[in-house]
Formats: sequence, C-alpha cells, structure tokens
Amino acid sequence: RQPRQAPQGDVDAIHELQRLCRDSTAENRVAAIEALETVATRGTQTVEFALEQSCTDEFALVRTAAVHAMARLATHSSEHVCLLLVSLLTDTSADVRQAAVHALSTLAAVAHEPSTLGLARVLTHCEEIRRILEHALVRWKLSNEQVSLGCGRYVETSGQSAKTHTRFHANAMTRERDFESATREAAMHTLQRIAAKGHTHVIESLQFVLNDECSRRASVSLQHLAARALSSWAASPLNSMCTQALSDPLRFFLTKSGSTRSSKSIVW
Repeated sequence: RQPRQAPQGDVDAIHELQRLCRDSTAENRVAAIEALETVATRGTQTVEFALEQSCTDEFALVRTAAVHAMARLATHSSEHVCLLLVSLLTDTSADVRQAAVHALSTLAAVAHEPSTLGLARVLTHCEEIRRILEHALVRWKLSNEQVSLGCGRYVETSGQSAKTHTRFHANAMTRERDFESATREAAMHTLQRIAAKGHTHVIESLQFVLNDECSRRASVSLQHLAARALSSWAASPLNSMCTQALSDPLRFFLTKSGSTRSSKSIVW
C-alpha cells in the first residue's frame, strides 16, 4: 500500500518530524525538514524553533533545507528569524547564502535595517576571489604563501612568481561565478522590495557593483540591474552619490555596446 500522507496541521506528525530533525543521519534530517514544509502551518512556534536549530547544522544540505522551510513556515517580519537569516548571509555554503537571500525576500519587513545592511553586504561579496585563491593554494601546495585578500589579484610567494592571477583561473571558476551572480541579483531584487529609498549603504554597495571588475567579469546583467536599481531607489532627485555612481558605468556600457547615444537617452 501507498503510505498515507499526514494532513496539514497534524500535531502527532509534526512532533514526530521535529524529533527526526535531530536524527543522527543528515539525509533523514533533510527529509524531515522537507516533510515539515507540507505538514506544518506558518507561524507554529515549536516548528520555528526546530528549524532554527537545523539552521546551525554542521551539514550545508541540512542548513539549506532548513532555510527553505523557514521561508514557507516562519512568521512574517519576525525579528529573531530575520536576524538568523542575516547571519546566514555569510555562511560558508553558497547554497545556504542564496537560500537566506530568498527567505529574507519573503519574511523581512519593509525598511528592516539589519536585513537591508546584510543584503547590501552581499552585493560587495565576491566569492570568486576566495575560491580562486583556495584553488591555487591547493594546486601548487605553496608552503610560504601570504594571501592578499584585499587586492584579490594574486598570492605573494616570497620571491616566487605570482601563480594565482585571477584572469588565469577565470575559466575554472565559471560555475561558481554564475552562482554568486545569481545570489547577488536576488539580493538586489530583495533590497528593491525592503530598502528605504536613498539608503546610504545600499547606494554605496550598488556603486561597488557598478565599478567592480569581479562583477563585470561575472555578469554584465548584474551591473545593468545595479544601474536600474540606483535610478529607481535613489531619493528624488538623484543625489550626488547616485550621479557619480552611474556616470562611469554608463560610459562603460556605451563603449562596450558601441552606442553613440547620450547617457540621458538610455532606458534601463
């Protein structure tokens, strides 16, 4: 016989699934979390607590499943839930970071400052640089390296030739770069919903995206989206920060596309 699916809101089933969320096997914990999405109802405090515990699991696949379930089951505008999701924006797993962005787009209240600041920081995060450096260190097994994360260009090797130039390894990082671009684009869309117009940190982050070489290599559409965001979110009329942020990237797009129209005629 086919197993009977528990009806939504079944208390006994929810209690059993909460217990399985602490199972010793990661796959069973993921299955329990996914089942909770269909059985539990939004705003159940015990379910939220179980998912919060799963968000700190040692396995990324469990944390990712828990964040997805949070988006469907957690209380809207819950302060502690949003703060938890903001902390997951810097998780070591790209899947978890992307899931946290999407969850905040559903749960965060308009003008929620911690969410706004956390999402703005996502825009200035370039995972490609960190992964390239890690890849290079493993590949060459350097014993005397000094990683310069600030400039993000190479690993200093105490006299040896710099073997980890980002352009040299760009092709190997295509998948990671595309994934991070999708996360940053999702962060922009979420900010478009919740950020207050003229928010200084958001404008500065968008300016970073418009001028960042890493973003340019990753996705030109990412920079187009940032330009549109600046024009729609900035306090009206555009303040000097937005005008400065838009000027150079607009010239870059015009030069790249070969267009001879003035920047004032561009519609984003």
